[in-house]
Amino acid sequence: MVTPVCPKCKQVIPSDDVNVASESDGGRQRKTYIMIESREGKQLKFGSMLTEERRKFVACALRRVLAG
Repeated sequence: MVTPVCPKCKQVIPSDDVNVASESDGGRQRKTYIMIESREGKQLKFGSMLTEERRKFVACALRRVLAG
């Protein structure tokens, strides 16, 4: 898992709830997405169609909202 730096403010916002993750399907393709894990342990994966810069921005925004 990668904790990206906010492209706007250049700060790392630590959070165990929102991460940018990559996985391989065993072939040549890698899938990178944003993953949110709930308190119950359920995982929500989305953002695989976003550009890397947009994915980092969305992950940073989610961390800020969840951090309060």
